[in-house]
Amino acid sequence: MLRRIVTSFVTLFIAGAAFAQTDDLETRLRALQEKVAQIDEMKREIEILTREIEAVKTGEAKKVAQADTSQYGLGAAASKVYRAGEGVSFGGYGEMQYQNGAGEKTASLTRAVLYTGYKFSDRALFNSELEVENGTTERGGAVGVEFAYLDYLVRPEANIRAGLLLAPVGLVNEQHEPTAYLGARRPLTENVIIPATWSDLGAGVFGDAGKFSYRAYVMNSIGVEELGGEVGIHETPQKGGSVDATHPALVARVDYHPIEGTFFGGSAYRGSIANGSAGHVSLAELHADSRFRGAILRGVFARGTTGSFAQTIEPDNPIGKTFGGWYV
Repeated sequence: MLRRIVTSFVTLFIAGAAFAQTDDLETRLRALQEKVAQIDEMKREIEILTREIEAVKTGEAKKVAQADTSQYGLGAAASKVYRAGEGVSFGGYGEMQYQNGAGEKTASLTRAVLYTGYKFSDRALFNSELEVENGTTERGGAVGVEFAYLDYLVRPEANIRAGLLLAPVGLVNEQHEPTAYLGARRPLTENVIIPATWSDLGAGVFGDAGKFSYRAYVMNSIGVEELGGEVGIHETPQKGGSVDATHPALVARVDYHPIEGTFFGGSAYRGSIANGSAGHVSLAELHADSRFRGAILRGVFARGTTGSFAQTIEPDNPIGKTFGGWYV
């Protein structure tokens, strides 16, 4: 009898110990599962932080890469508003020249430029350029607004622009910052044959479609007050200064970008003469620009016509019926 009691007691003790041991294992297992869950959560948070850091680095890299590139036909500094967030943005450049030759030495603050932009949203923005030439108006300098326009960005292939616009002709007129062209001065062809800087009031469309980009505007025509005595039409743009808007002009440009760093294309301008004179001015040009491993090759060929009316504007100092130039 005693043996049966002892045997039963031992059996109950063993069963109780096993039950207690099972509870302890389940508790430890739950604790371990909680720790694993915590580790998994930490891993997830680390992955999220890693992606955010990479995104920030990538964004910063893109900003650095874009800082010296042009957008929508403008120079690198003039494009700043497109890269900025909503609100005000500023950019600009300065250009000083020293000349020692032909028996004279001169030094001048050729240009001091301020770009001011305002981004209302990802679609709507304002951009402008204020330029001071030759330091001061007291010594033959000038102050002027080179461009001031509103953009409405509908989609990459089709956008709207209106205001004081740069004529999309040649390589220098839109991208006239000193680092955008070769040499200390703007090329003669793109200063006399193609006016620089050539801007006027107008509106139009622009965009990028695959490897092609384009701009097409309706603008005010050139005036005749200064037409004559020049090889081309350098001094004739009205630049938005109480302009004669009787005769509109059309200007369009197309570029092809086959590979990174290379593009070529052409543009054409056609307009009646403003300020009451009969006649037209036409101008067409072909251009190319290629940059590879530090080497730059660029060139422009331009040709225009003024018609016979140009002979009667200043009979003693007329310009030719045709004018043109090129460089490589």
